[in-house]
Amino acid sequence: MYLYFDFVVRDCFPWILSALGILMTYLAGNLHRNSWGIGIISQVFWLIYVIYTKQYGFLPMSVTLFAIYTKNHIKWLRMKPQAGNIL
Repeated sequence: MYLYFDFVVRDCFPWILSALGILMTYLAGNLHRNSWGIGIISQVFWLIYVIYTKQYGFLPMSVTLFAIYTKNHIKWLRMKPQAGNIL
């Protein structure tokens, strides 16, 4: 079980994190309501990656982006849809 988890975190997470970051950026650019939620989820995976691989230099980025994505997600949830945007 440990070897499988090690493989997933060390070898698969970088690909998953990249895909989530690209997807979140694409959705945010198209004003999709769930984009920031995907960003929040990706930061949870980043935190697992940072702690497991002991690459603590990524920790400030992960914590900061988690806070920014959470703020933006709450802000977008409170916005009313307007003509011309997808929110």
